[in-house]
Amino acid sequence: MHHLADGCARVLSCLGKQEVVRALAGAGARLDYGVGTEQGTALHAAVLAGHDGVVRELLELGANPNIKASGCTHGSDWGR
Repeated sequence: MHHLADGCARVLSCLGKQEVVRALAGAGARLDYGVGTEQGTALHAAVLAGHDGVVRELLELGANPNIKASGCTHGSDWGR
């Protein structure tokens, strides 16, 4: 899968596009893309945007909740 699709998963998670995120993951997009960046991963984006359905979907699809965004807390902490 092209890196563009990996980044799209993060952006679409922020927008709450659960079905599209699921399709991208099924096509091989890396849900943990963005590790080490300030933007974080798709999971970080979904948590920050308050899209609970996308958060659940990403976790079911295997997104890692223990990844830290650069200079931030774990994605699972952002929703607290």
